[in-house]
Amino acid sequence: PLRRQRQMCIRDRSSYPLTLLSAPAGYGKTTLLAALPTTFPDLSLAWLSLDEEDNDPVRFLTALVVALQHLNPSCGLTAQALLTNQIQHGLEVRRVTSVLINDVLETVSQPFALILDDLHRITEPSIFVALDYLLEHRPPQLHLVAATRVDPPLALARLRARGEVAELRLNELRFSDEEVDTFLAKRLGLDLAPGEVDTLQSRMEGWPVGLRLLASSLNRQSTADERRMLIHHLAQSDRAIFDFLAEEVFNRQDAAIRAFLLETAILSELTPSRCRAVTQRAGAGDMLEEVYRRNLFLVQISPLQRKTSPYPGVSPLDQPPAETGSLKPGTKYRYHNLFAEFLHQKLAQQEPERLPE
Repeated sequence: PLRRQRQMCIRDRSSYPLTLLSAPAGYGKTTLLAALPTTFPDLSLAWLSLDEEDNDPVRFLTALVVALQHLNPSCGLTAQALLTNQIQHGLEVRRVTSVLINDVLETVSQPFALILDDLHRITEPSIFVALDYLLEHRPPQLHLVAATRVDPPLALARLRARGEVAELRLNELRFSDEEVDTFLAKRLGLDLAPGEVDTLQSRMEGWPVGLRLLASSLNRQSTADERRMLIHHLAQSDRAIFDFLAEEVFNRQDAAIRAFLLETAILSELTPSRCRAVTQRAGAGDMLEEVYRRNLFLVQISPLQRKTSPYPGVSPLDQPPAETGSLKPGTKYRYHNLFAEFLHQKLAQQEPERLPE
């Protein structure tokens, strides 16, 4: 039922030009979108799954046309012809996009959602020029839905100011306590005590893929005592979770971001001033902003959630400066529990001499 609520949220916000599902790896963005046709069989979808090869603007626009032709085979024929011609004479992405918009107006009458899955794989600036143009001049029947691990370089500030973007992020996509209990007990048949469910939720913080990886380990335990021991030693027991974080999250970052993540892993509260203090980098605030933009498991802290540092002698700094940009002014952040534990272990393995420092 709660997943259906999120799907209804996407459906109900179709009046917005853009719905952005922006969250870290393993938060069920693709799964949520893939279930839309089952839940709403009358909802027309044009789906485009992206990969690194789609950073060629011609390839991207061609794939976009093919996706739209699932709605009407006649859609995009003029744009296709223009693409073929412009390959030889230099691509003008705005012109092709303008022609494609006219094609949609002429050939697709029903409202539909154009889904761009894994938009974080796109880095070519001209493609975002095309998408910005599409959003600025979109046909009224088109609603763009983008699923991404990283906030895209679209004109999001302008869209937010106009009230033209609906955003679903980590807080909206993570499992609630009710969903965790339903998933473990009713879906997987695991007979866990309420206290054990609470322990899992406090560690996983609603991270769907982490719960699934852990559930596979719990299923392999033959007795309730073995399951209790596994839950008690959660961080050390389930290597699959840390392997996922290494392969899908940490290793995909560039060297500067990886270094920043490790250096700030000791902090229980993240602000620009704290990050500058432990990294000794003047640009640490900008790096924290980039971590936020990349959805690297950054969780907002409420005043009641302040924690002590995991390391002796490392205490929160007073009077942090106002934060700017995408970070909310005056708000503190922290890493997701499991991601913080993963970073702690990485730091201890790779730079043990720096922990005392």
